[in-house]
Amino acid sequence: MNKFHSSLKPRFKRTIELLYLKNNQLAFNNVITRDYIIVEIDEISSFFLRKINGENTIKDIKDSVRSKFTRDFSKDIDNYLNYLYQKNIIEFEDIAIPSDLKRYSNQIHFFRSFLHFNNANEMQSLLGSKKVCILGLGGTGSHIAYSLCAMGVGTLILNDHDYIEEKNLTRQALYCENDVGKSKSIVAKEKLSSINSSVSIITFDRRISQTLDLEEIIEGVDLVINCMDDPNMDYTSVIVNDICQKMNIPFITGGGYNAHQTSLGYLIVPNKTMCFHCIRKAIQNHDGDLRPFLSEKREDVDYGSVVGIASIIANLQVLEAVKFLTNFSSPVIMNQHIELDFIHLSFRKTNLLKYIHEPCDRCVHLKGGEKK
Repeated sequence: MNKFHSSLKPRFKRTIELLYLKNNQLAFNNVITRDYIIVEIDEISSFFLRKINGENTIKDIKDSVRSKFTRDFSKDIDNYLNYLYQKNIIEFEDIAIPSDLKRYSNQIHFFRSFLHFNNANEMQSLLGSKKVCILGLGGTGSHIAYSLCAMGVGTLILNDHDYIEEKNLTRQALYCENDVGKSKSIVAKEKLSSINSSVSIITFDRRISQTLDLEEIIEGVDLVINCMDDPNMDYTSVIVNDICQKMNIPFITGGGYNAHQTSLGYLIVPNKTMCFHCIRKAIQNHDGDLRPFLSEKREDVDYGSVVGIASIIANLQVLEAVKFLTNFSSPVIMNQHIELDFIHLSFRKTNLLKYIHEPCDRCVHLKGGEKK
């Protein structure tokens, strides 16, 4: 049990609604997480709860209760505060964000909606210790790089052999008119360093055609995000899958678009989730019309895109990456095929585990879940 200092000032989280019900019951409703907790209350607990306002110290609250009811309820108050804290209902005004994390205060406050204050600080620090490799800095990769840099991922390793073209400027973040003709990886490093100088940025400009091309680039990273579509996403995803399975590195791959529909891609964790080969097979086995959006050559089929689509795909993958890197929440894009229809703003989600019927010699996949 936590022992809170008497000078701390407890308050209900801003995301908590107090709903007084019939029969001496009180509900704590978290409007973000949708957690709904009902407790029994009496005159003493009702009085005590009304004193939790961010202005009264714990000592003030105990003194007020003692004065009102002529009895010392200090131990009961400590127990109740612990209960409220463990249930993520209260926080303490006096716990500060460390100076080195001040720039991330907005996202720390966001994470506090789901976590205790100290845990939110620790989560930001954990993010700052992670190393992420982004392969491809085009429509999705450039937005992913921007967002992860802004959020404070400790090290970004970027690879793109391509040069900036004028047509890239309509949907690719980080580049401007003066950058046309320059290397994407070099310009990206310059722009990202000016956005967050505390992030270490390492660049490569290597064309990837086999697994050996990636070994040096991804060595020691916590997560790889594949955004390479040259010659197509299917080809590059196979390469990334095979080297990441060999090196035991989690990765996000896939994604793509066809007019108003898009596939959000897949988070693949070696020895835990389906590998990319299993995903391809599951899509083939599906009796419906799942769209992999992966196999067409870029130069043969140009579906086109707009910045809104590219940035939404990218930032949904960023949120999934942050969930995975910090264990903040369970990622959704594991073993799932998710399509987003932008015209109708609807998601379609399919559990691919249902469509695998044999073991896989690459990831030792067994029907029904994790490697046994």
